[in-house]
Amino acid sequence: MELDKTILICGLGSIGKRHLRNLISLGFKKFVFYRQRKHPLEMDLVNIQFESTTNLKEAISKSDIAFICNPTSLHVKTAIECAKGKLDVYMEKPIASNLAQLNQLKQAIDENNISFMMGYMLRFHPAYIELKSILNSKELGALVSYYSKWGEYLPNWHPWEDYRESYAAKKELGGGVVLTLSHEIDLLFYLFDEVKLHTSEISSQGLDTDCETKADLRGSVENSSFQIELNYLDDPSERITKVDFEKGTVVIDPIRNSLKIIKNSKEELHSYSIERNDLFLDAVSCFFNSKRNDFKQGRQVLELCLNALGEQ
Repeated sequence: MELDKTILICGLGSIGKRHLRNLISLGFKKFVFYRQRKHPLEMDLVNIQFESTTNLKEAISKSDIAFICNPTSLHVKTAIECAKGKLDVYMEKPIASNLAQLNQLKQAIDENNISFMMGYMLRFHPAYIELKSILNSKELGALVSYYSKWGEYLPNWHPWEDYRESYAAKKELGGGVVLTLSHEIDLLFYLFDEVKLHTSEISSQGLDTDCETKADLRGSVENSSFQIELNYLDDPSERITKVDFEKGTVVIDPIRNSLKIIKNSKEELHSYSIERNDLFLDAVSCFFNSKRNDFKQGRQVLELCLNALGEQ
């Protein structure tokens, strides 16, 4: 890592602040903040150099690397300008809220030969790394079915703000469970070579939003089936991945950081001593230590999301 580089952080909501804290902990000391509103940062920023601006071109001219953390609807426009400015780009998920400018983004990435990484940090969770190893080794035989669920009560996410004002609750900002909780969809592309969506049931209920609060997606992965359930309504939160094979079952609990293998009526539990923030740190470290181009990955996830929403 070249710690003397200047990091541009576009958007200082909760995820932008998380990245800022992590980057400081990694040893970076020079930052530029691109913000559309001049609200107080409400952070104790000591022993670093920083400036804040509402002018994106000015921010890019003073920076070496960009972290895209603003609302989903602004991701592509911001990333295109950063890529044209020859900044390596770390983009929070999803890549966009529509397909409109994706070809321009790809062109900017390719022409300027920048590193581009999507922030799907669950790919760095040891349980999913182990699941991928089990799938590749076929130690439990052929895949039969894949199921995952992620449910969280949206008003609990940021108790200090009105959830109705958050990007996750606003369609125009790229909100809704399908795009906001698209980590589960990205995992399909991480684990399997072939992913096809067959049906989706989308509904809005239980909360005061103008976007979907529940989604049930079904399709095929390779020669087997998948189902993904997403919602903004579960309190307490529930997350689970259950994968059935010919010779056993794997159950992952990403909240408790565990993987259980059930085979011949016996259970083998694997627990991992990690904190959630470790996954963000691992993803960012990978970004700095390798040349990447995750554009195809980001587009695949977005296309499936839009298909599920009936918007493509």
